[in-house]
Amino acid sequence: MRRARLEGRHIGRKPLELDRDAIVRDRDRGLSLSELARTYRASRTTIRRVLSAVPKGVAQRSSQPNENRRPETAA
Repeated sequence: MRRARLEGRHIGRKPLELDRDAIVRDRDRGLSLSELARTYRASRTTIRRVLSAVPKGVAQRSSQPNENRRPETAA
């Protein structure tokens, strides 16, 4: 492994090639993490990582529906 690294070879699994823009767009349309994972053939954790890397202003929807959210209190 040391020699391979010195020669510039890649070690480990190849990174997944995901259409990150499409994932964000589908999430904004209301698809769940499970539906996205099935569609893009990735784990829910991978989908969550992709969505967490998006700046806050872009992804408007929360992972929880309104009725399941904790009520917001005025501070």
